[in-house]
Amino acid sequence: MSLIISVAFQRDSFALDVNACLPTSGITAIFGPSGCGKTTLLRAVAGLEEQVSGSILFNGDTWLTAQSAMPAWQRPVGMVFQTPSLFPHLTVAGNLQYARKRATQRQDSLSVERITQLTGIGELLSRKPDQLSGGQQQRVAIARALVGCPALLLMDEPLANLDGGARHELLLLLRQIHIELDIPILYVSHQLDEVVQLADHLMFMQNGQGKLVDGLQAQLNSERGRQLSGGANVVFVQPCDTQQITNMQVLQVGEQKLQIPDPGYAVDRLLIYANDISMSREAWADSSITNQLSVQLESIEPATHQAEVFLKLRLGSQYLLARITRQSAARLQLQAGQQLIAHVKAVALR
Repeated sequence: MSLIISVAFQRDSFALDVNACLPTSGITAIFGPSGCGKTTLLRAVAGLEEQVSGSILFNGDTWLTAQSAMPAWQRPVGMVFQTPSLFPHLTVAGNLQYARKRATQRQDSLSVERITQLTGIGELLSRKPDQLSGGQQQRVAIARALVGCPALLLMDEPLANLDGGARHELLLLLRQIHIELDIPILYVSHQLDEVVQLADHLMFMQNGQGKLVDGLQAQLNSERGRQLSGGANVVFVQPCDTQQITNMQVLQVGEQKLQIPDPGYAVDRLLIYANDISMSREAWADSSITNQLSVQLESIEPATHQAEVFLKLRLGSQYLLARITRQSAARLQLQAGQQLIAHVKAVALR
């Protein structure tokens, strides 16, 4: 089962040219800088870009060929935009009822009541959009997309206009939707923390071209990944304890442990920026940094600035990238194969 995309689009100086076979399971993050074509690609899949040429096949059904294009209203997709785009004259319940009318499948397994409960909007049903906060409006927009019983959910930076608290709550909701509902999601974002928290699969986009890549951690640590992410690490962990007195969650990574401020849910992966990792040849006994991980230096690689280098570090079966100055690397006399200590502030872990 797959979404096979081979599309081209030209407008003024911008050109989209994507050939990819995307999985129709889990969440596929489409990640890249602003203006790289992420939204245009999503609109092409939804049937909202009329000038797109090529082909789109979803689980064997043809949505686009050189001869014909399935209209947007016939494609079994739900779409959530940056702005909620709710019908202002309808209540929340009315917005949901409108979407339900075009649902063509899975109505028994995706009841309006179930979606209302899952998205936490039961108390909002009688209100109109102008009576809702931004976070509440986006919850309703997600619910409206779901009650249409889509075979594919398209999300175009749905958290971009939300403040920190609402954004955190919506991230938790999207994780819950991912866990409870068997609906594939294409999730567009240029925010790396969203990708790390949500993605099962990753598609890099740059200059109108996109490619599905294998291994979230490996690709972020690749040269291209470093360029797009600014040097970021995804580390997969296992929760092993929560210290109630200090409000810290203890995580297992290989044979070692580290701590983060308890976010209120079980953490299975972390985002660590290369700039937030300090290095030493021995552990520090007198330091406020309690996360001190034993690593092996695999290689020293050039960074964007000539004064800096990336250190590729083996952490059990995983890898970390640390960015330090060439001066520091020389002062520590770093060489491939050395055992070192990587220091990471708990408050820097996301």
